[in-house]
Amino acid sequence: MSAVSLQERDPRILKEGLQKNVRFVGDDIPNAVPILQIDPKKSAFFPPIGVVEYLEQFLHGHGPLMQRLQNPVAFRQAHAQLKRLIVTTTHRPRAQHIFALAGLSMTPPRDQVFPHPKLGPITVERYFDQAYNHRLGVSAGLPVSLFGCCLAVNSH
Repeated sequence: MSAVSLQERDPRILKEGLQKNVRFVGDDIPNAVPILQIDPKKSAFFPPIGVVEYLEQFLHGHGPLMQRLQNPVAFRQAHAQLKRLIVTTTHRPRAQHIFALAGLSMTPPRDQVFPHPKLGPITVERYFDQAYNHRLGVSAGLPVSLFGCCLAVNSH
């Protein structure tokens, strides 16, 4: 079995795999020998979905996601839930990048400014429009996902 659904309201799926570790065994460091340990494992994973859809499933409630994120408690929960989440960019299908999220910014892309080496200070929304000819649409009002020193927008 490759993927099994968990509970009814839980979007995660159970997947089988192998956990691989290298251990060094010996009485002292010069005599230690590397041993490969492989263990079968089952873990719960979220299926590949967009960050916006992920947050909509996580933040149960009524109203649009943008409205729910206005609540400081919901925003803190979303920030904590996204921190260290691994995501793949989708705005450049031929040059996707994988990042670990650092969290959410309270500022939406239309207002979030960052220094660009060639363009100078620029908003995230304008940067995506100029650099990739990618209009953010509705997601221009949602918070920006932070990637350490880089930024990416929840555009799907």
